[in-house]
Amino acid sequence: MRGDVAAVIAEPARAVPFIPPRGYWQSVREACDANGTLLIFDEIPTGLGKTGRFFAAEHDGVAPDIVVLGKALGGGVLPIAACVARADLDVAGEYAFGHYTHEKNPVTAARRAGHAAGDRARSPGRERAQRSACMRWHRLREMQHRHALIGDVRGRGMLLGIELVLDRDSKAPAADAAPNE
Repeated sequence: MRGDVAAVIAEPARAVPFIPPRGYWQSVREACDANGTLLIFDEIPTGLGKTGRFFAAEHDGVAPDIVVLGKALGGGVLPIAACVARADLDVAGEYAFGHYTHEKNPVTAARRAGHAAGDRARSPGRERAQRSACMRWHRLREMQHRHALIGDVRGRGMLLGIELVLDRDSKAPAADAAPNE
């Protein structure tokens, strides 16, 4: 790959959470393919099982050209990040192009550290997390029926959020009802 390359860089699901409408990412993928544009997904806040799938993009059946990972990759304890790309985009090979944030930590530099987080996200514990997510969804929906302040419950898997509103019809935000800390 040579020359200037355009790219779309986005989170497949916003951690606030915001889930794009069905078919949105397929349309973006098609537009990128038609125009020779790379699709890069930032799965730092959503990857490794948080949405109920290994990657949030899997919900939409879309494969990005490049995926950026972090946070959960180190189990929330170790600072580690990764950039995963299609094989034809691997232009670095065995070369290092500079100094990176996490390269000097001997624990995270061990190849197994990053693999352990991936193994955990694929483990039987994931089923427990999915059951927990279902239980949390159910409880939030119950709360929504009891409290007019909750206008919407949304998300995927453990990526959950509630929207606080003054009125469900107008959807006017209830900003003063949430702490601003």
